[in-house]
Amino acid sequence: MAVRVVMSDAASWELPGLSVKQESFAHAGYRGSTEGLLYKVVKDIEMMRPGYSLPQQLAIDAFVKRINAVLDGRHSFNIDGNSEPVVLIIRDPSGLSAVEGESRGLSWVLRSSFKRTWQEECDLGIADSCMPLGKPALQLSTEPEIAGLLRSAQSVVVFSGAGISVESGVTPFRAPGPNSKTGTIWAKFDAAKLTVQNFNMGTETESWWKMKRS
Repeated sequence: MAVRVVMSDAASWELPGLSVKQESFAHAGYRGSTEGLLYKVVKDIEMMRPGYSLPQQLAIDAFVKRINAVLDGRHSFNIDGNSEPVVLIIRDPSGLSAVEGESRGLSWVLRSSFKRTWQEECDLGIADSCMPLGKPALQLSTEPEIAGLLRSAQSVVVFSGAGISVESGVTPFRAPGPNSKTGTIWAKFDAAKLTVQNFNMGTETESWWKMKRS
């Protein structure tokens, strides 16, 4: 019980024989003896007890009882104890945790390597983006290009407002500049008609759409 451990907050630990477990990032990390770790767990859970319902309170009682069994000596961390040994498993994807004695090759301290899961890498902030950016595509900017896009579309959704508007820099509608393609339609574009005037409610627009889709 006096064996000292260092655990980062990324580590999860458990006593499988007693069904006692704490997940990674559910604690602030720990540095001290295994006995102190269990006392800390009991103290922390007792502080949170009032916020739980009666069925959860009963589960907490059973949880605390299992930990107290270790603290009272009814179970032992030591291989030469007079009761069944308890195994403490620490899994730390960050690799920052350590147990006293592992560097001395003691038989009751085992260290193994494992491949981090994708979720663990995400939790550590080292995972690659799950949605990689696509390759840049040619942007349409001329009247024929836009007309062809609309003509071949099964449906058209227009986003307007403060977030996506003519001021946002959408290529076909932005003001002409040094890098603009020839044929920008800004000069002929009616921003109000697309936004506040509800262009798709107009009789002319509805007739045009029905004609093109017939």
